[in-house]
Amino acid sequence: MNLLRLLIVTGLLLNLSGAAFSKEKKAKRTVIEETEDENQEEVIRGRVKDILREEKKKEEEAKKEITETLPLLEIKRLETEKPLYSIELRGVALADFFRIIAHDYDLNILIDKDVKGEITASLTNISLDEAIKKISDMHGLIFEKDGNVIIVKPYLITKVFILKHIEAKTIIDESIGQAGKSVSSKEDEETSAGTTGKALVVKINSLLSPVGKVLLGKQHNSIMVIDHPENVDKVREYLEMADKGMSSRIFKLKYINAKEVVGTLGEEDTSQ
Repeated sequence: MNLLRLLIVTGLLLNLSGAAFSKEKKAKRTVIEETEDENQEEVIRGRVKDILREEKKKEEEAKKEITETLPLLEIKRLETEKPLYSIELRGVALADFFRIIAHDYDLNILIDKDVKGEITASLTNISLDEAIKKISDMHGLIFEKDGNVIIVKPYLITKVFILKHIEAKTIIDESIGQAGKSVSSKEDEETSAGTTGKALVVKINSLLSPVGKVLLGKQHNSIMVIDHPENVDKVREYLEMADKGMSSRIFKLKYINAKEVVGTLGEEDTSQ
């Protein structure tokens, strides 16, 4: 009887021990699976963070690129006794710059219709008058004061050129509709040799600025060029080269007769 009880108790203990071992094993497996799931989630979260970080970097680079291409106009008053300013400009139209200055700082500025182009500059510790003058000088503009009115317009000069070998009227007649066109190398060679007409006009117009003009002068066989000083100088240099006639020289012949040479040349001309 006692032996039977002992066997029953032993069996119960073994069953309990087996059940406990099974539970422990199952618990370990569960922990391992959960750990693997957590590791996988961490990997996924890390990857998502990397993707978001890359996307944010691309967005910032795109914003920076767009910002750098957009016009920039910043004018800040410095904390100084005299009214001095810090000015940052990037790709700003000249006319817009003068208009904003006039509007924001209660200035009377008249802007000529021929004031064109863009300005990029960084100025500091500078007065508004000085900034306007510096920017005007940089872009071939003249800055004038008439009472409390500032006038900004292209700085143009007028130069009259008297031509010796080129017909001035031909240049003016041919200049209609020719401004802004380029000249071919062949036309350039012909013009430099003294040829007048379209090639000469195209070359002169290519040396002018967008506001430059060529007019017929009042003096005999002359043209009047109106443009920025540097452009007028270019036209002058070109005319000095192009406005040349045919040169002649006298040769003393020792062994042949001059009449024979003239006769030979005349025969060649006739044959042509």
